[in-house]
Amino acid sequence: MRKCIRKGGSGEQGSVLVLSLMILAVLGVVIASLSTDVSLDLNISRNVRLKSDAFNWGESGMLVTEELVTRAMDLRGEDNGTAFSKTIGGDTFVVLNAGDSLMLSNGTVTLSRNGQNLSEVDVRFLGSKTGDGNSIIIAAGYEGFGMGAGSGVSRQFFYHLTATGNSTTGNGRFRMSEVYSHVAR
Repeated sequence: MRKCIRKGGSGEQGSVLVLSLMILAVLGVVIASLSTDVSLDLNISRNVRLKSDAFNWGESGMLVTEELVTRAMDLRGEDNGTAFSKTIGGDTFVVLNAGDSLMLSNGTVTLSRNGQNLSEVDVRFLGSKTGDGNSIIIAAGYEGFGMGAGSGVSRQFFYHLTATGNSTTGNGRFRMSEVYSHVAR
């Protein structure tokens, strides 16, 4: 039996090992960068979800506060300021009502569920303005049958609402602000 021994040229010994180590190093860098990208994308999507959740609660707090301002104006400030429940989408929430202070003053309205504050809205009364008057004149018939006149003046009240919505699942917060105007009936 004959043995074949091949002798490599000088400088070729171990070149396969070096080449395979270089390929493994490049693959390791590629895999590490991909895992960093995936981790970064997961954090971005989590933050977007928390921001969206907080925004929605802030917007809900604004809408509830607008209802409360309208209620306080319609009751001429005789709201006793007690907390009450409000059902939104099948869930029941506790609304801490600032009461009669919402009519012509400043206050805070808090929307909470299970002891967690979901939205807190600061209400600042900016002032009021008398609107233009209007009139109704009715005249019909011979000898003035059905004649009448009526007029009225409206009053518009302005409020600055600043809401802070809090995410229910994490440390997400979102602040928003608007000027709300209410025309008294």
